[in-house]
Amino acid sequence: MASRPVVSASAPAWIKGWAKENTDFTPVGLNDYVPPAPQLEDEPVEPVARTARVAWVAAEDRLCDNAKVRLSAKAPETLTLSARTWKCEMDNMFSPSDREPDLVSTDGNPHATRQDKRLTEHVNDQTRTQFEKRSASRGATIISEFAKQLAQTNPDEWADYLHAYRQKLHDPEMFDLNHVRNNQFARDLLSHVLIDKVKIVCCTPIALEQIVSHTGLQVDFVIIDDAHLMTDAMTAVVMSKCPRASLLLVGDTKSPQRVPSLLERMENAGAITHHLKSDYRSG
Repeated sequence: MASRPVVSASAPAWIKGWAKENTDFTPVGLNDYVPPAPQLEDEPVEPVARTARVAWVAAEDRLCDNAKVRLSAKAPETLTLSARTWKCEMDNMFSPSDREPDLVSTDGNPHATRQDKRLTEHVNDQTRTQFEKRSASRGATIISEFAKQLAQTNPDEWADYLHAYRQKLHDPEMFDLNHVRNNQFARDLLSHVLIDKVKIVCCTPIALEQIVSHTGLQVDFVIIDDAHLMTDAMTAVVMSKCPRASLLLVGDTKSPQRVPSLLERMENAGAITHHLKSDYRSG
C-alpha cells in the first residue's frame, strides 16, 4: 500500500491547498533529516540563500507557457514567469522586443513560379516554428523581457546594461570590443530578476539546469508536470541541480508514454503516494 502523501513545509500555500482540494490529503510529519548536497566539481556559481522558490518543469516550452498562464490565473499576486534556455535569454537581452523572424519573400519577383512560392511558404513556416522555439522575445512574461522592462523602469540602477543595450543596436563593433563586460551587465540583471523578483519559474529541465548553474538560484519546491513525457535523464537533471528541493510529479499513467515510463516504474514500486480525483487542468 502506498504511503500517505507528504507535502513539504516549504511548499507555497496554494500548492498545499491545491493538493488538499484534489486528493485525499493527510498531512504527515517529516523527519528532520536533510540529505547532503552532492559535491559538484567546477560549479559555475555558488548557491545563494534566498526565500523559497518554486520551479514548474515541463518537457516542452509550449507546456511551460501553458502552465504559466494557469498559475497566473490561480495566484495572480505571485510573480510567475516563463524561461527559455540561458543562451536564448541572454541573446534576447540585447535584441529588440518586437523582433520577428527573417522570412524569404518572393514579392516583386516576376520570375517566381508557383512551385517557388510554395517552397518559400514551406521554408517560412519552418523558420517561424524554429524562431518560436528558440527566441525568448515572445511577450513580457518571459524572464529576459521582464528584465528589460525592469531596467527601463529603473534606468539609474541599470544604467550600465541600458548603455550596453543601446550600444548593441547602434554601434555593434564597439559592443563587441566590450563583449565580456556587456554580457556581465545582462547576466547581473537576469540574476536579479530570477533570485530577487520571480517566485515561480516555468521552464524545461535543461533551462532550469542552466539557470541554476549561471545564477546560483536555489529552488525549494519543484513540480514536474506531464511527468509521463519526461525521460529518466530529464528528471535526473532536475534532481541533480535541486538536491534539497521537494518534488511533486504529476502525470497520467494511462496515456501513451515511453515503455516502461518513469511513472509506470514508480507505480509498480509503490512510490505513487496519491491520485487526483479529477483533471486538475480543468479545475
